[in-house]
Amino acid sequence: MLTLAVEGVGRAKAIGGSAVTAAMVVAPQLVVALLAPWVGYLSEVWGRRKLLVISFAVEIVRALLFVVLSDTTLLIASQALDGIAGATRTVLFTVIITDLTTGTGRFNLALGSIGLVAAVAAAVSTTAFGFIAQEAAHWVAFVGMAVAAAAGGLVVWFRVGETRPATYID
Repeated sequence: MLTLAVEGVGRAKAIGGSAVTAAMVVAPQLVVALLAPWVGYLSEVWGRRKLLVISFAVEIVRALLFVVLSDTTLLIASQALDGIAGATRTVLFTVIITDLTTGTGRFNLALGSIGLVAAVAAAVSTTAFGFIAQEAAHWVAFVGMAVAAAAGGLVVWFRVGETRPATYID
């Protein structure tokens, strides 16, 4: 989403476009740094699945905000939502993989495999949604991203079980 949002800022010839772009990159990083420790705690309190679904819901809101917003300050604020989703998914992927691989010796293999799939998905989705934005419109691409996030959230809600163990192995 960031690449298309930044392209929109450039197309609008916004004053301070470089500063806006930098802020759109930095804002989610600050949120991740502040939120990541809390995600681990909340995953113990609320469970992993609920938080993962929330992260997809945040992505839906973010994509739809990019459709309707043009003010650069609001774009930066909505980009901060990426920090919420990013911190949640990054921490939860590690925690969930730990839950599923405890005692198997397969943690690194599983985490590396998930990382590979995520990297390929990022490359493919950037290309696909960039093509959609070019051929249709940016708003179509953002709505498509919202639909993809909704599909991911539905898969997690209906197909992924809670992995938080009842007891932990020391």
